[in-house]
Amino acid sequence: MARSEPVKETTVLAKILNDESGATAIEYGMVAGSITVAIVATLSTIGATLQGDWYEPIRQAIEAAVNG
Repeated sequence: MARSEPVKETTVLAKILNDESGATAIEYGMVAGSITVAIVATLSTIGATLQGDWYEPIRQAIEAAVNG
């Protein structure tokens, strides 16, 4: 039988703490999420403005044409 040496916990813990392989993916995910939130907020604001400025006069014109 082969004799195995005990694993030093500090070495394993140090490797886990120093592992940065997933950090870049997490950072890109956070950037993408932030951009998405900014886009949604901007489109919500623009949508509310367009509804009042563009669609309401058109609705009124159509309603006036239909009702005479």
